[in-house]
Amino acid sequence: MKKESKVYSVLFTFGITFVLVALLALANESTKEPIARNNELFFRRAVLFAMNIPYDRIDQVFDLYSKTVTERTTDQGILYQAVQDGETVFAMKFAGNGLWGTITGIVAISEDASRIVGIDFVEQNETPGLGGRIDDLWFKEQFRGEAIPEGRITMLRSAGRLGDPDSDNAAVDAVTGATLTSESVEKILNQYLHTLQNLVREGKN
Repeated sequence: MKKESKVYSVLFTFGITFVLVALLALANESTKEPIARNNELFFRRAVLFAMNIPYDRIDQVFDLYSKTVTERTTDQGILYQAVQDGETVFAMKFAGNGLWGTITGIVAISEDASRIVGIDFVEQNETPGLGGRIDDLWFKEQFRGEAIPEGRITMLRSAGRLGDPDSDNAAVDAVTGATLTSESVEKILNQYLHTLQNLVREGKN
């Protein structure tokens, strides 16, 4: 068959395409399991962080999670439960629209449903250096121990400090220069805090 013929060109193109597709399929299959394991590792780390359960090394996460965290399926999603420093902690996954995509994370509250134990983010696509700073440690740590008497949290948008120091005012500092992202986090958390409080209180009745 002449290389200049149309048939040769079609067959050659088909052959190259077939080989490339096969290689991509092989690469996808070979990396599927490690990617799934890494995603699960990242999620479990977020649960432990939100529940304020410490660990020293990353290789301890799976074993520590299995030993300390229990999962219960409810109509509102999975309820995570663990005992930390003698107190029972409850958590659930949250998800909602941010500025540029879905913001997903974990929020945990105390046994009496009166305070936030912690939050962590599993996935967010906010602007690096602005809205992306919701993943900064200072932002997440200010939620620890914050009172939620009405199941709500307020973002203080004018202070510009690195964390509101008052743990009884049901308020934390927003990220300066990221008003829309901060508003999104506030809205998402308030929705799920209310749901989580109800689940915890119903479980006690």
